[in-house]
Amino acid sequence: MPKTALHVGQVMNDALLPSDCYRNVLSDNDQIQMITADERVRRASLTGSEGVGAAVAAGHSLKESVLELGGSDPFIVLDSADPDATVTAAVKGRMTNSGQSCIASKRLIVVEDLYDEFVDLMTAKMSQFVAGDPVDSVTTMAPLSSEQAARDLMEQVEDAVAHGAKVHTGEHRADRPGAVVDPTVLTGVTEQMRACSEELFGPVVVVYSVANEDEAVALANDSSFGRDREPGLRGEPHKAARH
Repeated sequence: MPKTALHVGQVMNDALLPSDCYRNVLSDNDQIQMITADERVRRASLTGSEGVGAAVAAGHSLKESVLELGGSDPFIVLDSADPDATVTAAVKGRMTNSGQSCIASKRLIVVEDLYDEFVDLMTAKMSQFVAGDPVDSVTTMAPLSSEQAARDLMEQVEDAVAHGAKVHTGEHRADRPGAVVDPTVLTGVTEQMRACSEELFGPVVVVYSVANEDEAVALANDSSFGRDREPGLRGEPHKAARH
């Protein structure tokens, strides 16, 4: 975050380190391409969106780089002796940092025998979050990183609902100041919806139902973020999604 980086710079200055030891350069995508293309830049490391990652990749001219970009990680449930503990783990995996994590569990894939109970428990637990000021002791979910981030996430949710997805809880901006989106549980998401193929960077989770382990693995890999996707695979597992 830019403000965090600025605070780090201030700490460096307060520690009386040389002025050129640490520098912040706040830039847009085009400027990043120009910076990383400069011959004085030897390596680039980025944690951010796919768009910014593409800008770095286009600008660094095959220089060494480490890009930690977006994702849509699957959380697969094939069997569970303790459904409540499984859902608790799924909620933790989804809601760390208010859902703003590259490696969060964004797609929950559940075998159909457990699906209904899983969705009910997930809905109940997601509904319990209390949005507010992070320094307030009663707060269990902080705002998103920016107003734009909240608007972008709501557009993805609204698109899914408009195309037939079912909302079990959430779907709205929280009734309080700040960039807060209510924790949301969606089912019935299909490939026609942005929520199927885009990263949901915030407190929104999609739950899918599958018949067996093979469908679970196929659906997990059926993503623009997945590996080894076979031609024609996209869409087939989504037909099993429960509305």
